[in-house]
Amino acid sequence: MRIFLILSGLVAVVFGYLTVNSRGVAPEQMVSHFSERRIVFDAWLAACRPGGVCLLTSLAEAEEGAADAADPAPETGPPAILRIESLANDRPPQVAFLAAGSPLAPDSPLRAHIDAAAPIVFTPLSDGGWRQGPDDPPNAYRFAVARSAKTLLPAMRAGGALTLSYWTEPEVEEGGRDQIPPAETRFSLIGLSAALDWAEANRLP
Repeated sequence: MRIFLILSGLVAVVFGYLTVNSRGVAPEQMVSHFSERRIVFDAWLAACRPGGVCLLTSLAEAEEGAADAADPAPETGPPAILRIESLANDRPPQVAFLAAGSPLAPDSPLRAHIDAAAPIVFTPLSDGGWRQGPDDPPNAYRFAVARSAKTLLPAMRAGGALTLSYWTEPEVEEGGRDQIPPAETRFSLIGLSAALDWAEANRLP
């Protein structure tokens, strides 16, 4: 919960970093008052703090015709966030999705579409699926760590964009979702590979 709250508090910081980077400024490492190193690679903000924890964060792309993701209209609220938490001791990274607007239906699959490839499907409360931590906010969804390390993260490293599709309403009857289009949230993957490499090389003891 604490890490998710910290991340939510950093949304304004992420806005600023990604806005500057979108103007063509070369990546430049900065150090915060808490000895946290931060750097932006295109759509991704990487931050490493003492204790060996690194967080990689990206904001959802703005929908066509909506406000720019770096400057959302006040009534829209904060955008969705994709987060990768990379821990020390060779533990696989944890990928998490913080949805904007309505939360996922408890029985909704979460499909990860990377470019034109077939989606990687994560079902709720199953081995290799998605789950919510007991202390997480209701809009936070964690992808299974082992499966993500083998399938999702390698595909994300090599891809250009990730679109997550899901339903926000429970399925009333079998097959009922065929009549309802899923919600979609799109993230740029440009800069992710460089951000992951930087995080591995810049862990703080």
